Amino acid sequence: MLLGPQKVALVNSGSNPEAVEIIRALQEHNRSLEDVRAIFTTSPHREINAGAPIFQKAITYTGLEDHRTMMSDKHPKALLPKLKARLSPRPASLKSINNVYPGDHLQTQGFSIDVVGMPGVSRDSMMYIYEGILFSGESLLIQDGQLSLAPRYQVASQAQTIKSLSRLNYLQFNTIADAYGQVADMGPKDVSAFLESLR
Repeated sequence: MLLGPQKVALVNSGSNPEAVEIIRALQEHNRSLEDVRAIFTTSPHREINAGAPIFQKAITYTGLEDHRTMMSDKHPKALLPKLKARLSPRPASLKSINNVYPGDHLQTQGFSIDVVGMPGVSRDSMMYIYEGILFSGESLLIQDGQLSLAPRYQVASQAQTIKSLSRLNYLQFNTIADAYGQVADMGPKDVSAFLESLR
């Protein structure tokens, strides 16, 4: 959760369609559901973005190729998410959705955020950098304080994923936060060392 002077932005909207934990966190900061004005999605997977429709005043930002999946009119490409989407009830639709592109520098709702394209977890998955924090989504995970790749949902080969992640070596950040709430003090050198260990 990104707290501005008056507005709030989210990076992903959680696995709960009612967004119970996010609403509780908002209340702890004396904020309301209506204060959430932007949701930056790293991928369209419901495991991390089921709560987006609850925030009716928010603009949801997603990659162009993931737009239709976020709107619930196209199933994900990877087998397990596709099966889950087909067998699950159709989720509520989003009120407002905008596309983001790799390299965008967004100035929206009082937040300044950089967009990093990272295809591999979904057709057009993204990462975001905000005030030195890299929000890596499912593309780069933290497990037991160490970096790791997502074990599933990859629509790219490991070589393609490593190539995509190697562009992080040229960016500036000192903290990584993944889609599941894990946070570590790590920067580009740590990512580079991790990628070298995979080669």
